[in-house]
Amino acid sequence: MHYKNGRPAQNGDKVVLIPSWGNPVIGILYDAVAGNDTCNGRIAPIQPNDPCPNLKECLHLDDVLAALPENVPDITAPPPTVEELQAILDADGGVAAGLPSAEDLDAVAAEAQLVEDVAPQPIEAEAPAASPAV
Repeated sequence: MHYKNGRPAQNGDKVVLIPSWGNPVIGILYDAVAGNDTCNGRIAPIQPNDPCPNLKECLHLDDVLAALPENVPDITAPPPTVEELQAILDADGGVAAGLPSAEDLDAVAAEAQLVEDVAPQPIEAEAPAASPAV
């Protein structure tokens, strides 16, 4: 892997991308693979508000991944479809998922309507009586 000027490229290098369109991008090269100089790797742009870490509070990503248990759920799976969610709710009435039942929602709506029906209505101010002409 080499840059435009022939210098060897390595992941972790600070780079400047000067595209044929758009603004230049300054960042850190990562995920580049040897043997390919086109569309290779990614750039993590450097921003003025990037965190400034205390390295004594950081861990290398490989160490974190090695410490994870093997049965970590796959969060890259797509979210359930509306049909799948509806099937879950239909199967248990939503109670197992911690959702209120339809009857509970109807009761709350009815109670809210009762409160609205008996709520005091604002009193319209009467216009002051005209004073007799003197």
